[in-house]
Amino acid sequence: MVATSVDLAASKGAAAPSGSLPFQMPTVQANAASTAKAQEPARGARRFRGLAGDPLAEARQRRETPFGVRPSKEEEEIIVEAGKGKFVFPARLPNPKIGRIRRTGKYYNQEILEQLAAKIGPDAVVVDANAGFGNETVFFAVEAQAKKIYAFEGDQQEGELLKKNIELNELGGKVILHPYAISDSEKMLDAWRRIPTAFQRHPGGKDTVPAKPLDAFSFEDVDTIALLRIGGRHAAKDAVDGAKATLAKSKFVYVDVEGRDRTAAGEELEKYGFTPVEIDGRGRLYMNQKIQD
Repeated sequence: MVATSVDLAASKGAAAPSGSLPFQMPTVQANAASTAKAQEPARGARRFRGLAGDPLAEARQRRETPFGVRPSKEEEEIIVEAGKGKFVFPARLPNPKIGRIRRTGKYYNQEILEQLAAKIGPDAVVVDANAGFGNETVFFAVEAQAKKIYAFEGDQQEGELLKKNIELNELGGKVILHPYAISDSEKMLDAWRRIPTAFQRHPGGKDTVPAKPLDAFSFEDVDTIALLRIGGRHAAKDAVDGAKATLAKSKFVYVDVEGRDRTAAGEELEKYGFTPVEIDGRGRLYMNQKIQD
């Protein structure tokens, strides 16, 4: 132990070679290591600053979100492709249906729509009641090659977007657009919005939209309506109640709503001779037994 102390003391007292700094070298090496560590960003920094090596950060640099590529502030509208069709949407819209189309490049509920298309075949006549922005209208016109589509939408904002999507896909000669919601009589409907629709920026609201029964429209030149789709934010049972003559020439009716409203509409359809057909596991399709191939 003593010898060690002497050696240590001797080394401390020894003269350093000219031009060398023996006891500063560890400090210099430590500073270099500290500098390298300081230059390496923290894991959180890589995530939020978009540095290389972090997939989430790189996706943010490319403006990718779960709903597709995030539009820039300068963009007012974007065009999204789905199958062979295209849609124009407001750029910064928190609508889950539109978000899914942007994210997947498919129509909303495309698997169900493909099953419906297989049922009705090409060159069919389709009635799309409460069509919204045109997801089903464009699908049946472009993908299912329907001969004629009668699309109904009473909401002015949704209707403007539907009209744009019809024009974007050059369907003016195939789709006939009516600016009315479908109900059991001619009236004004209170339409509560639980989610933002086509042009809304606020989380909900109440609108009044014009409505008419389907039987108020002439389908005299149509022998058979291959598919009547009833969707939208309005009561599906009321739409059925106002469509007695239309139902008589409709082969299939697809009730595209959920919950009690779907159940009530289904019960009403059964009174007119329709029976449920298994599709997408939930039986929302009804077939007219009086119309045979």
